[in-house]
Amino acid sequence: MEVTELKAQSEETQSHASFEETSQEEKYHEVEEETPFDQRDWHAIVHNQQDAEREIDEQMLGYETDLEYLTRVDERDKRRQQLRETLVEEMPWSDARFLTINVRSARPLECSSDEDWTRMLQGNLGATVRVKVGPATFWCIGALLNRHSGFFRPQSREEYSLPELTPIGFRAAYAWMRLQEPLNCSVQSEHSEPNQIVDLLFTAQHLDIRDLEMLCNRYLCSSHFTERRALQVYVRAKHYGNMGSICQLMLKRVGKYYLTMVGSQEYTEMPLEDICTLLEQDSIGVNTELEVFYGALRWMCIDPEERLSDLPRLMECVRFTRMPRPKLLEMWFCLFSARWGLPLEWFQVRGDPIILRAFAYCPGLWERVNKAACRLQMETPREWICDENCPYHVHNRTPPPQVDLSSKQFLSFAISLGAEDRDLLRSTEKT
Repeated sequence: MEVTELKAQSEETQSHASFEETSQEEKYHEVEEETPFDQRDWHAIVHNQQDAEREIDEQMLGYETDLEYLTRVDERDKRRQQLRETLVEEMPWSDARFLTINVRSARPLECSSDEDWTRMLQGNLGATVRVKVGPATFWCIGALLNRHSGFFRPQSREEYSLPELTPIGFRAAYAWMRLQEPLNCSVQSEHSEPNQIVDLLFTAQHLDIRDLEMLCNRYLCSSHFTERRALQVYVRAKHYGNMGSICQLMLKRVGKYYLTMVGSQEYTEMPLEDICTLLEQDSIGVNTELEVFYGALRWMCIDPEERLSDLPRLMECVRFTRMPRPKLLEMWFCLFSARWGLPLEWFQVRGDPIILRAFAYCPGLWERVNKAACRLQMETPREWICDENCPYHVHNRTPPPQVDLSSKQFLSFAISLGAEDRDLLRSTEKT
């Protein structure tokens, strides 16, 4: 008897499961026929999935134990969360709010009052122009595009394709056209994300939206984008070929994240101009000028055959008068022995191999190091920092710390910082 009841219950459960699959599949195909492909999954989740699951809960009532029910609900919630995370990763420009307004209209909306205009902008009513940006489809108000964008103004088409842009950047730009909200309207503003503000700026430049471009540049110049955020903006802006001024600005704001940047893969791939801009700043956070000196040598040693000729320019960025005196004397003896062809062992000095190799190709340093050793004129100090986790950092800046730091110690610590922040520093692909 019990077996028969269990079998009947099993058949009933399979029937309900089959109904669940059929119901969700039918609803999915209905949605699929009405919406662009990039919105179908989101639309099904937002408008159909929960209703379908409630129907299943009602039909399964009485056919499963409390434990079975809780297990099924727990597994369902996990699947739902995994699906949402996948969709957010694949389509970060799309969400429930976006779906409610990104709808095609049969005809443009006629506005006879300010209220009509406001209602049109708030609800994106009368959107008849289709703009395809990568895998995304945007339904836009043609008059609004023409009003703000020099790119759309001379044209009058029903469909555009903009593969150069990112969906996130275009959505943010179009939202600004509609709502005209300040970019920094709140601390939690989506425009405060470094990747988004850079994509938004590039969109404004590409579509010739001059007011928005001005606002983006002004926002990037604010104190909101310093140190870590400045570093993120720099990494993102390097994707675009016409953002050299933004890259230079952000390099001047790296501050205490200098060591993290030196330890990153991105640092080794930077052009000479950007390296020099970074190393010349008073504001970079270091504990000793040796960290600037070794930072320059790290970049050169990545590809010495190609970059050796840049060594004199790199050494111009180093402030030798701020070097620890023991290390400065070591450099002086290295240059002196090379200048006069004398063995370094005569002076009972063991030079750092990296310093020896570098100085062998940079004889012009003799004058600078010689003057620095005499301490005749001190150069401007850098921004001093002390990392408690650093094994060689001195915790007191007065008197000037005499750090005995090797290139190996410096590289080990800098690369460890770069590894910790690799998710931050890694260049992300355009979405």
